[in-house]
Amino acid sequence: MSSNISRRAILAAGLSAAAIPVLGTGARAQSNWPNKAVKVIVPYPVGGQTDQIARIYSDYLSKQLGQPFVVENKGGASGILGVGEVKRAAPDGYTLLMTIGSSLINNVALYKELPYDPDKDFVLISTIASQGILLAVKDGISAK
Repeated sequence: MSSNISRRAILAAGLSAAAIPVLGTGARAQSNWPNKAVKVIVPYPVGGQTDQIARIYSDYLSKQLGQPFVVENKGGASGILGVGEVKRAAPDGYTLLMTIGSSLINNVALYKELPYDPDKDFVLISTIASQGILLAVKDGISAK
């Protein structure tokens, strides 16, 4: 019985096997985070969608990681106040920003000066949720 395994497949398998210990090293190096409470800044008032999502995720992360993730609402100026606070925080991973795109994208076009540069001052960790914008009319209107 002949084997059709190519040299390329053998090389790929060998490199993959060699990479396994290296991949695990990074995870162990980060295993002590968080070792204290993490602040999650929401640059909008309490009760809105961003606040609700932040509280759901913060509760989940607190349970999974064993440290409190505390949501703080810093509403005002289209989110600029809260985003600015996160920009001024120590870059230690203990102050996170939970925001919608307008604070980082739209405000650049709307305001001449911002206390932050979205491209230079922040690193996107993850997209948490996505939402569509709807147009609706009152029931009974003969709109098509």
